[in-house]
Amino acid sequence: QAVRARVVYRTAGRARGNAYFQTPVGWKTFQIVPLTNSNDAWATAEVTITRGADPLRFVIDVTETGAGNTLYVRSLTVSVSGPDAK
Repeated sequence: QAVRARVVYRTAGRARGNAYFQTPVGWKTFQIVPLTNSNDAWATAEVTITRGADPLRFVIDVTETGAGNTLYVRSLTVSVSGPDAK
């Protein structure tokens, strides 16, 4: 089953980050997508994976720390496709 996450985000300062699916046990990650610095403009990133039997969570990490380096999330949409989509 294909699972897609679409993130609409913007950054302030030097902020940047990553978005990815991860198993909650063992922390195995799938297809890390960079959330590049957008210079205060809204940007979109998508992650698509094929889901196995294990539960998944979606993670957004900020990789630049410090005052004024902020990653804002406007929306997160997770959808499934294929014959088993519910």
